[in-house]
Amino acid sequence: TMTLTNTGPVSMPFGFGLHPWFDRDPDVTLQFNATRFYLEEPQGISGDPITLAPELDFADGRPLPAGWRNNDYGGWTGEATLRFPARGAGLRIKADPIFKHLMLYADPAKPYFCVEPQTMASGAFNRGGWSDPDEGAIVLAPGESSAGTVSLMPFALGA
Repeated sequence: TMTLTNTGPVSMPFGFGLHPWFDRDPDVTLQFNATRFYLEEPQGISGDPITLAPELDFADGRPLPAGWRNNDYGGWTGEATLRFPARGAGLRIKADPIFKHLMLYADPAKPYFCVEPQTMASGAFNRGGWSDPDEGAIVLAPGESSAGTVSLMPFALGA
């Protein structure tokens, strides 16, 4: 569980999340549901959202993309499943509803990838999306707190 409290005298906008890294096994698959895909800007932050195209959708589970991916998925339902068949293992990620976004970083040249639950789109502040609930920015008044829990639950495949 992560908790952030505004101890300052003025309102504060923020977002938070996790940045877990996983081994990029050749047979790894990923499954999650989302409704939007954020294009990547040249600086590596999330750009404008688009409707989720079938080739970008992980709802039915699929291997990691063969090419570069560093994109935010908005409208995330808070659950994801990673499967590592050669290891006979998997991992379920379950997050509180405050985590509306899931970032996927997958560089085919690297031996790892990231599946990152986060409360907001990474470029929300740059786009001025503080008041857009789809962007996920949270504004805390002085003394207010916000919290969220992400659970990582390993499991054996075939169990």
